Amino acid sequence: MEYTSKTVKEFQYIARQIGVVGYSRLRKADLIAVISGDVKPKSTFLDDWLRGRIPERGVKSALAQPPVPKPVGSRTTIGKIYGKTKSAVNTIVQWIEKK
Repeated sequence: MEYTSKTVKEFQYIARQIGVVGYSRLRKADLIAVISGDVKPKSTFLDDWLRGRIPERGVKSALAQPPVPKPVGSRTTIGKIYGKTKSAVNTIVQWIEKK
């Protein structure tokens, strides 16, 4: 295939026809390498997920939820701290409004 005379748009069309994922982000040299078979294009988790491929076990998913931290104190302790903080803020606000 003649590579020098083709444009990036033509290479992108060829890449789309052969099923290359992410071809629109590749430069001309990268498109030539992928089309000629010298290089396999990188696949992202999202590309795999959209194509219906399931990641292997042990592979961390970009869409996985982070673990929820456990509360540090009991609800009554947090409630007491909240009440004291709210009271102190209200006292300061009242003092500022008087001035």
